[in-house]
Amino acid sequence: MKRTILFAVASVTAFLAIVIGTNTDVSAGIVADYEFNNDFTSSVAGAPDLTLFGLAGSFSSTTIGGNSQNIYTFGASTGLDFDNTSSHLGQHFGSTYTVAMLMEFDTLSYFTRLLNFSGGVNDYGLYYEFGRLRNYYYGAGSYYDLIVAVPNQYATVVLTNDNSGTIRGYVDGSLQWTQSYSAYWAYSENTVPGNLIRFFKDNGGEDDPGSVARIQLYDHVLSDSDVANLDLSEASMTSTPEPTSLAIFGIGALCFGGAAARRRRKEKLAAEA
Repeated sequence: MKRTILFAVASVTAFLAIVIGTNTDVSAGIVADYEFNNDFTSSVAGAPDLTLFGLAGSFSSTTIGGNSQNIYTFGASTGLDFDNTSSHLGQHFGSTYTVAMLMEFDTLSYFTRLLNFSGGVNDYGLYYEFGRLRNYYYGAGSYYDLIVAVPNQYATVVLTNDNSGTIRGYVDGSLQWTQSYSAYWAYSENTVPGNLIRFFKDNGGEDDPGSVARIQLYDHVLSDSDVANLDLSEASMTSTPEPTSLAIFGIGALCFGGAAARRRRKEKLAAEA
């Protein structure tokens, strides 16, 4: 009996070492999470509300990946602003950060603006170009022919900046490009009226109507595996057992089993007396 219990303890201990050692919480370091439940508020305390730039759109719901999802539908020449004056993502976005969004465009022009760090006053920023993700800075930039966005189809777009000279762009968990940035990026981030990041609205008409289901901002860089596993749909909010919780459950089950075994042994000894 002792050998059985010792073996069980050793097994659970090994399980704990594996589970706890590999358990990473992607939500740690999230500074804002916008779910568009009939407003522009963040579910993360302390984050500013998004503000509307241009004509008001509408809130509704749709089905994304088989799940019901709140969305905000916007027209062309309309944007949403995130106010970073309280340095939620570091001063002038100079610290490490990740921006993630689940959205779609009704149409896709030659260039379609996704986001800009200068409050929309210049042409720098993240775009779709013919449906391919591109970081544009006056004629330069890169995109690879990996994933081509399709009108009326939701995609998860992620941008990371490690503040050491590298930015990465992802679509639906797949790395599209890695770029080394230079003075242009610092310039675009520090000429920020009110220190704003603007979504969807371009400074020169290169924008299209669409809908956004979720926007998240982090104060750190999500790894390739984090981005690959990122789920911005409603399904990601479903309560599921965390690995650590499962480990605790395993310990409880072991203790209960050990106590039951000891009780049966006592009952057997009493019956034989």
